[in-house]
Amino acid sequence: MAEESGASAGRAADQAMSSRPPDAKRRTQSIRESGSRNMDTVLSALRAWLLSDYIAPYCRSLAATRIFRRCYLIDVLGGTKTGKDVGTRFIASTSSSEALTLNIFDDLTEGASSEKPQKQAHSLSIPPILQPIVSLAQELAGESKPITLQGMILEGGKNKAKSADRPFALPKASALISANWREIAPALLPAIEQFAAIFLLNPISPTSQQHEIPFFTYDDLVPFYQRTAPTELCLLIAHKHIETRLLPALHTPPGAAAFTSLLRSDRWKTLLAKDDNIAKTINNVIDLFQAAMQPHFLAVQRIAFPMLLGPASVEDTPYTLLFATRRQDSLVCMNDAVCSYRRRLEGQSHRGLLNEAWFREQQRARHETAIQHLREDTLRRGRAQSPRRWPDLRQQLLIAHFGQWLQRDYDEIILNLLQSGELRCDWKHPATAAGGIVGAPLAGALSSEVAAALSRVPGNEDTLLWSEKKKRY
Repeated sequence: MAEESGASAGRAADQAMSSRPPDAKRRTQSIRESGSRNMDTVLSALRAWLLSDYIAPYCRSLAATRIFRRCYLIDVLGGTKTGKDVGTRFIASTSSSEALTLNIFDDLTEGASSEKPQKQAHSLSIPPILQPIVSLAQELAGESKPITLQGMILEGGKNKAKSADRPFALPKASALISANWREIAPALLPAIEQFAAIFLLNPISPTSQQHEIPFFTYDDLVPFYQRTAPTELCLLIAHKHIETRLLPALHTPPGAAAFTSLLRSDRWKTLLAKDDNIAKTINNVIDLFQAAMQPHFLAVQRIAFPMLLGPASVEDTPYTLLFATRRQDSLVCMNDAVCSYRRRLEGQSHRGLLNEAWFREQQRARHETAIQHLREDTLRRGRAQSPRRWPDLRQQLLIAHFGQWLQRDYDEIILNLLQSGELRCDWKHPATAAGGIVGAPLAGALSSEVAAALSRVPGNEDTLLWSEKKKRY
């Protein structure tokens, strides 16, 4: 069941990414052109990909710890209002027996009326944008190691209700909320501070108020830095917003002061004052955001989001995703999500072409060459640093090659090095190989016990023993 849901969401992402206009002129149109239609397409594909390839496996990883039983998904990316539909805004209940608490959210969420909450939940259907979240939540709740996933999607706009008139309480189910981030964050973040949470945020223009700073300030990010529960940040930066909103704001005293406070330095003034083209300036701004967040997380990764334009044509969208985490399992989940998506997209770009077999052969040849380079890099780092634990070296490699290889690819490399004798392992719990050390090449047919031993991936309690590079005379 888990795989079916992930596959269906993945297919939704693939279809959104591979859809192309029928005529050649529109098919070759660059996705870098501005417009809400292109933005909605990107956001739809991004949400589907994150839900199936990252959020689902990460929630299962959290559930496996038996520590965290609930995870919130806070989506502030925008692009949720479509067409004339103004009647489907409400709190979507995943269980008809759940009562919806009367609180600030009753006026923020769509569909508030004089009806009793339970009748309201029965009478309204789940909005399309919430359906994938609710479906995944039901699936995760029914697994052997369950976890509750609850989504809250902010639609932006100004809250007309006076939040101080009512006590604050979280909605009991996934919800669409009519509020901007700065308006609701002071109440929302304390309410979920003890729970794991994934935040999908737009760090530029997080508010609808023109007089406010149009980008995340240091004060906006501090609550994330101070959270002790698992905190995963996905900041989607639209390159156009840097050009049209952030850069103009830096020419005002409040904007310049806020950016200096965010970066804890004014070195940005020299960097951005250079006479660079706009593409380089945008790249520098994203680097500055990444550097500002890095001290507060295990890793902050910069992720490009490509989409399929046409046959054998894949191009990066004008968006960058900054992913920040303090957890190793979350880092691995996102790495595998990025790698799987890129491989899937490349395969789709060649599907149905007359020379599809040739493209596949070229892809296979490139893969084999890259694998050899990865093997050499692993061996080089191992001999230079002599790391004792494979998970430590694997994490170092994963960060250095983020999104290029799956975790199992790295494990296959270390197994190859063990079997070739270029690396040995002192196992905490020896297998049935002679001497209790598995890794040296063995002659003759392998018994099932030895074969199983050779497929063991070293863990935290196993010690790697790196051999010296043989000298050539």
